[in-house]
Amino acid sequence: MTRKHTETYQIRHDECDAYGVLNNTAYLRLAQETAWRHSIAAGFGFAYYEDLGRAWVARDSSIEYLQPVTYGDLLEVTTYIPSSGRAMARRAFEFRLADQRVAESRTDYVFLDLERQAPATIPNEIIEAFSTAGEPPARLKREPFPDPAPAPPGAITWRRRVEWRDVDPLGHLNNAAYLAYTQEAAIAAGIAYGVTHASSNKAGIGWALKRSRIEYLQPALPDEELQIETWLTSLRQASGVRYFSITRLSDGEQLARAESHWLTLDIASGVPRRIPQWMREALAPNISRRATVRAPAGAGQKSS
Repeated sequence: MTRKHTETYQIRHDECDAYGVLNNTAYLRLAQETAWRHSIAAGFGFAYYEDLGRAWVARDSSIEYLQPVTYGDLLEVTTYIPSSGRAMARRAFEFRLADQRVAESRTDYVFLDLERQAPATIPNEIIEAFSTAGEPPARLKREPFPDPAPAPPGAITWRRRVEWRDVDPLGHLNNAAYLAYTQEAAIAAGIAYGVTHASSNKAGIGWALKRSRIEYLQPALPDEELQIETWLTSLRQASGVRYFSITRLSDGEQLARAESHWLTLDIASGVPRRIPQWMREALAPNISRRATVRAPAGAGQKSS
């Protein structure tokens, strides 16, 4: 067992999206804040890491959304370290409204030597501080990021320059900003094929992110221009999986890759609703040829 730490946040209006619920990216930002407060409470604040010449950098983040959170809600975020390795530790996060769990996530962090820009051994004092009854965290095992189905001819590319507001104290793109960029790229892909917020609303369809995962490969620096390429790797009756590859435009180096699982919901009732046929046809060019495609019952099954 490891020591847990809980913080409570009241959801602000500017943290909610066009559907009136807490924006997907806000969960990761609240998780980051809770992790820092846990570290500070344990005696490891900014000055400690600065003197040591070390920092924690995200390697892999995933999150699953279970229930919506809205403006004014008091959201409890609990974090602990379930597993670690020589130079890496996993933080788990639980998001709750009262006794109801509304989301859960985990982030694998690398303990980085800032001078060498290489992984460093985690000091025993840190491991001991986050353990209870002398029991260290379990051995960390990372699951490989899944290889995506190949990009179709209709894959969409979206460009974004790293802005100052998205840069963190380490001088590179904040890990939660990557999720924001993939969200914008997904919206751009829909717009390119006529599946917009307006057309979805007219059809009574809402798009909800169910879970996502991001693997961070290299840091993105201020003013660098990024290119996000995205396509659907799966399309079922009321859900889809979208893949993202984030590269640096100047040299083509891949900086991160992500996968998002989406649901289509009936806006009025909030229950899953089948993707209309016109949407399926509109998005067809953006679906990998090896994607899983399941048509509504009675329409027959097809693949693209």
